[in-house]
Amino acid sequence: MNKQSLDRLEQETEKRLKAREKRKRKRMAISGSGVKRLQKIILSSSEK
Repeated sequence: MNKQSLDRLEQETEKRLKAREKRKRKRMAISGSGVKRLQKIILSSSEK
């Protein structure tokens, strides 16, 4: 394998890893806002 194809492989692998991390982060953000909403519901129901 020459250097050019090695570089291309590295770039594609990096791209794939970044995309995977982005997907994870998105899911975390969604669950984070979901948790906040749940906390509000729990707090308001426990105050009554």
